[in-house]
Order: sequence, then C-alpha cells, then structure tokens
Amino acid sequence: MWAYHADFANPANSTFTLEASVPAASFTALCPTTRACVPQLGSSANLDAIADRMMFRNAYRRFSDGHESLLDNYTVSASSVAGVRWIELRRTQPGNWGIFQQSTYQPDTTWRWMGSIASDNQGNIALGFSASSASINPQIRYAGRLTTDPLNTLSGEQHLFDGTGSQTGTSNRWGDYSDMTVDPVDDCTFYYANEYYQTTGSFNWRTRIGYFKFAECAAPQKGTAHFVVTACTGGAPISNASVSIDGRSYGATLSNGTYDAVLTPGSHSYSVSKAGVGTQTGNFTITNGQTTNVNVCLGGSPSPTPTPTATATATATPTATVAPSPTPTATATPTATPTQCVVPNFIGTQIRRATQTWVAAGFNSNNITTIGNPGQKITSQSLPAGSVGNCGTTTITVSH
Repeated sequence: MWAYHADFANPANSTFTLEASVPAASFTALCPTTRACVPQLGSSANLDAIADRMMFRNAYRRFSDGHESLLDNYTVSASSVAGVRWIELRRTQPGNWGIFQQSTYQPDTTWRWMGSIASDNQGNIALGFSASSASINPQIRYAGRLTTDPLNTLSGEQHLFDGTGSQTGTSNRWGDYSDMTVDPVDDCTFYYANEYYQTTGSFNWRTRIGYFKFAECAAPQKGTAHFVVTACTGGAPISNASVSIDGRSYGATLSNGTYDAVLTPGSHSYSVSKAGVGTQTGNFTITNGQTTNVNVCLGGSPSPTPTPTATATATATPTATVAPSPTPTATATPTATPTQCVVPNFIGTQIRRATQTWVAAGFNSNNITTIGNPGQKITSQSLPAGSVGNCGTTTITVSH
C-alpha cells in the first residue's frame, strides 16, 4: 500500500510513501503460460483470463464512522476452473491498512473471471464477472453480500445477461475489463457493464449494462455546501483558492470563485486559503437535501471575520430587503441644517462586514445601515442617485 501526495505548487515536495505490506492468502495462478484458457460452448478458441493482474478497479470508500475500505479482485485457479479472489482492506486512522476479509468465489464448475467489485454507502458489496464453460456461451453474472453477512462470503448469484454466441479468433482476448459502479445520486444502485456475443463470431461482441440494488440499502442523508469566495476589497471572485473541510482538503474554487461540496448533515468547519491573498476559517451547518451558502472573503482590507452560519435553502435564495434604522448624531454646536439633501449612489456598494454603516455626503444626521452577509452588494435604492430629498430614513435593498 502506497500513499501518494501531490504538491502542485512545489512538485519537488510530492511524496510516494510505502505505508503497509499486506500479505495475501495463498492461491494458485490460473493459466500462467497461455491465453487460451477459459472454455466456451461452440468454439475451440478458449478465452484469455488475464489472471496475471488486478482487475478493474481498486474501489475506495471512507465511511461515516471513520473507517476506510479498499475493494479489489483478481482471477485464480480454484478446483481446476477460474474463480474470483476478492479482497477488502480496511483501516481506521491512525491505524494502518490490513486484510478485513478475503475469499475466492467459485461455487461450482463454471469458470468465473473478469471481475469488478464495489460497495454501496452502507458497505454492501456486489461483484460482477464473466462466466463460461464448455457447455455455455459466455454470460454476465453478479453476486453480493450484505454488510451484516458472515465475513468472507458472497451469495445470491444472478444472471444479468446470458450470451447466445461464443468468440472465435480475436487472439483469445475477452475485453480485458468489466465495470461495477455505484450510482452517485442514491449511492445504492449498482450499474454493471460487461461484454457478450449475440452470435458466434470474431470481433463482434456486444456490451450489456444492467443495474440492481440491495433492498436493505437506503440513500444517505446529504446536503451541499456552496462556497462563494471573493476579495474583501472590491468583491472580485477568487479562483483556485484551496478549500478544506473538517481538516481535510477537498478542492479549489472555479474561475467564478465557487466550490460545491456534498457533505453529511450537521456542523462542519472550513478553511479557505490562497497564497499571497489570505486565509479564512469558519463554520457552517448542512441540512439534509438542501444547499447551504458559505460566503468567504479573502484579503487584508478589511480584516476577515468568521463567516456566519449560512441558512440552508432547498431552492434559489430569495432577495432580502433590509430596512435600515437612522442613527441621530449629536451636534456639539449649532449649525445650519439644510432642508434638502442630494441622494448619493449606493448601488454596487459591497457589504464589508455583517453590519455596515454608510454616512451619506450631504446628509447632516442620517446614517443608512443595512444588515447582510459580507460580499453582498446593494442592487437598488428607494431614491435615485442625484435626486433631491430630505434627510429622513432611506430604505435600500440588498441582494441575498
């Protein structure tokens, strides 16, 4: 097991470190000297089992309880036919990787090879593979296990599709890969792709894709954190700012300064940084099925303050209207008070802090205050700029 760390800012600081050497259980290599290995009905051209390598793919997951899992498989000889050796490695940091379970799936005299393995969000496992023998055309099958099943066991084999032809010629090759992938939306549905022949021939295979899921699997609760990263001065979006959540690196902002992360419900912490610009930290809360806006500004002017917890919203964020409260200012000595004032232009002004006060030029005792989130900009005002009005309360509207 090797750990690779890529430092794109300073490539020379990248590391490739051996973390563990995990021993495999003993096995017998299948067809180590020939590609003409797996028999099929109606063809003398046996198929390549490519049993000299790991199959697609090394499937990684980190579960909510903190443990990490790696699933993989390869083809071995079992009772003189091909079987699928599957493995689950686990670790819980700061521990190291080790074997959690492993077994060879070979329930009868049919040859099984070309496997692909994956798990759903609850740790239920599905293994897909090709199956063939001298009495059947190559078929597409799968088997599985619930996370509550006894360790080292697979069962419930199903036929996804039975081919009706065999392969002739084609240098004994058989696709080289199959693919078991879990739907990223419900994190329960398995999609499996593999090949078959409709009629016996050469270079005439077909691809079949099927899907299934365990009845016991429930979609996980999750929400989206929508980061909007801008410059504290000027409000320009900041691209390529690194986003870390709960102490782990997630990714970087796009050209428009945004980054989306799908997370479990509850409280989370963040750190957003960019070299030469600044770093900001804070907290936010995720609600199941909703999007939480996390507004962050980077830079030294004004000084960044922790971003308040954003309110999760399932739909587009509405426009909020804030009515400011005038704050009278005491005058030390009598002065002439104009009865009319020229209204300044507030549109485009950016809110720098959670509470921001503007003192309008030409207004003797009128403070206009708006409450909003840092980074928001005023989009309209009740009196147009340049018009003449009194010094009373002026209502402005901010985008939210």
